[in-house]
Amino acid sequence: IRFATTDNLDSLLAGAPLTRTVVSEKNAVEELYFLGLRLNRGLDLTAIVEEYGIDAVERYRPQITELTDSGLLTLDNGWLRLTTRGRLLSNDVFSAFLTES
Repeated sequence: IRFATTDNLDSLLAGAPLTRTVVSEKNAVEELYFLGLRLNRGLDLTAIVEEYGIDAVERYRPQITELTDSGLLTLDNGWLRLTTRGRLLSNDVFSAFLTES
C-alpha cells in the first residue's frame, strides 16, 4: 500500500486524510530496483529476498548479469550499485527493471 497526501496546501493544512493506493507485489519490487539503484549505497538484494522471496531477485537475474557484464552495475556482497558509467546511462539501467504490465 502506498500512502500520499493531498496536492492542495489548504487541504493538507486542514488535515486532509492520506489517500491509499494498493500496489501489486510486482510493481513494488520494480520500484525497489528503480529507486534503490538511485542511492549511492545501492540496492540490498538480501533485504529484497527477505521481504519478497528469492524470486524477486532471480526474475531479474538476466538483467543484473547483462548490466554487470556491460559495466553499468556492480554486484558486491549482495549489494547492487550503479557504476560511474551506469550513472551516466542510468535511465537505460532503470528501464531494464521495468516490465510491461
